[in-house]
Amino acid sequence: MNKSFFRFFVIFALCIIGAFYYQFGDRSSIQAEFPSKRVVVIDRNVSNFTKKLSMLAKLYSLKSINVLAEVDGTIETRNYEIGQFVKKDDVVLKMHDTRKLLELKETEDLLASHKARLDDAARNYKNALALYGKEIISSNELNTKKNLFHQTKGEHDAQEARYKRVLWEFHNLNVVAPFDGYINKFYQDIGQKVSRGKRLFEFIDNSYLIGKSTLSSDNAKKIQGSTKQIEIKKGKEVFVSEIIGISRKIDKDNVSYVLEFKIDNSKENFIPGEVIEIQIQIQQFENYIAIPSKAILNEGDKSFIFVEVNGAAKKINVSPIPLNNNESIVKAETVPELTRIIIEGYSGLEDGAKVEVIE
Repeated sequence: MNKSFFRFFVIFALCIIGAFYYQFGDRSSIQAEFPSKRVVVIDRNVSNFTKKLSMLAKLYSLKSINVLAEVDGTIETRNYEIGQFVKKDDVVLKMHDTRKLLELKETEDLLASHKARLDDAARNYKNALALYGKEIISSNELNTKKNLFHQTKGEHDAQEARYKRVLWEFHNLNVVAPFDGYINKFYQDIGQKVSRGKRLFEFIDNSYLIGKSTLSSDNAKKIQGSTKQIEIKKGKEVFVSEIIGISRKIDKDNVSYVLEFKIDNSKENFIPGEVIEIQIQIQQFENYIAIPSKAILNEGDKSFIFVEVNGAAKKINVSPIPLNNNESIVKAETVPELTRIIIEGYSGLEDGAKVEVIE
């Protein structure tokens, strides 16, 4: 009986020891099967950054005028079409008016007649001066010649002024470009009769363009305190523009601001009416580190990141500043040297946890 009890006791003890060993031996094997958490890191690169404000803007011609008819007439020909470039003083439209042609011929003949009479009166007055100097004629006769000369000259000058006016009207039947630019719109058709003051065509100068963008009051304040330099990206090229000013726009109960800037378009990179994206430098940061915004975690009202040092994760509190849609920056002094910033695999990490860096 005692032997049986002893055997039972030995077997029971061995089972307990075996179970204990199995339990702790199994834990060891589990730990071996699940290695350290794998993470992706970036180096701690300290640099200087510029924060930019992005917005859309619409472009307008710097110079845009409506050319008016200076005289009455009927449109005869059109030398250019919409969108074509025209040099200054080139004829865009030709008009005709038979009455002006006849009036010009009439005033031209009358002027020639008055010129002949003036020449005759001038000769007589000159001869009278010579005769008066020799005491051949009296002062009364001299004054008569003098008065006749001045009267004839007055009539000639009046006729000359009328001729110049008619000639000006005749020349203005040809409507010319006021400066180098483009035809943007015609208001009248060929064969249409127009009166003085009527709009003929819209003429624009695209060598410089004006950009306009609506701003909130906050963005207006940011831009006013900036370098006031605008960057415009188009394809692979970057264009730089200077701000003209910011004006206030009141629409009923709403107050907004309008940013205006000027673009050199001498190479015709842009067209009026085009909508472009612009960027304005509003703030500069020195000695900061850029981190993907997704790698910045929040705990209440505090933000933190994980860094890797000697194969372990370390939790670091930071005060991030959004740089753009994808990145934020933190002060370099808040991230210890000789560490790398964990940007992937941070989910579920704890301070001090072992990590394996994926190179």
